[in-house]
Amino acid sequence: MSQTFDMDDDLLPEYDFTQMTVVARGKGRQNMSQKPMRQEYNFSHGKSGAIISSQRKTRITIYLDNEILEHFGEQAEAARMGYQNLINQVLKEHIQGDSETCLMESDLRRIFREELLALGKS
Repeated sequence: MSQTFDMDDDLLPEYDFTQMTVVARGKGRQNMSQKPMRQEYNFSHGKSGAIISSQRKTRITIYLDNEILEHFGEQAEAARMGYQNLINQVLKEHIQGDSETCLMESDLRRIFREELLALGKS
């Protein structure tokens, strides 16, 4: 059976928000399944952006290589944490670490090369 609906937008009839009910989930919440949605809501005092403001973090846009994101994505999944939190943790550990003892692979290669050359000359 085909039905035709006269609507001003692209929403299908199953998206009739006037008939939608609010369902609260989780422990300790009251049952709101019988409470229909209001016809209108007042958002004049609403604020855009994050629901929970963070005084300790700042939202930025950064471009990273795909292999960096893949690496941190895999590590974060294994650690059951968000990849952005993991990147933040690694950066924090790097800047808090002793810069004299924090060696990169290129530093180690250079040191080994110098030591091997010194051994070859003696």
